[in-house]
Amino acid sequence: MTSDSTAFGEEDFLLEEAYNKLITAAIGNDENSCTIDTVDSDSASAETVVSMASSFPFMSERRVVSVKNFEKYFSGRSKKSDDKSPFARYFQSPQPTTLLILRSSASELNGIGSALLGSKHHFFAE
Repeated sequence: MTSDSTAFGEEDFLLEEAYNKLITAAIGNDENSCTIDTVDSDSASAETVVSMASSFPFMSERRVVSVKNFEKYFSGRSKKSDDKSPFARYFQSPQPTTLLILRSSASELNGIGSALLGSKHHFFAE
């Protein structure tokens, strides 16, 4: 299991199903072996999410940080500022004990799954 995954989907039900499969693959059936944090982009800043993902798990072997509607962090951004994004810095050196799941059902991403076929880091539910 990689330390970062992106889940795209046009159907919320299928996206939730893909998310549950990622969690099961990461921690198996032992929910106590992992700290799971779920946040929405409306309630947590990108800096907060990166801080959570960068920290070591507490009283468990792994940490899962799941971000709903992650596309909102990038609306209105110019390409020049992308390299200064907290996510860009995080992905240069991700925390190996953290599985960061970025979830989106944004219509702008419809059809992206076919472009990512075979990628080890991206899951889609179309």
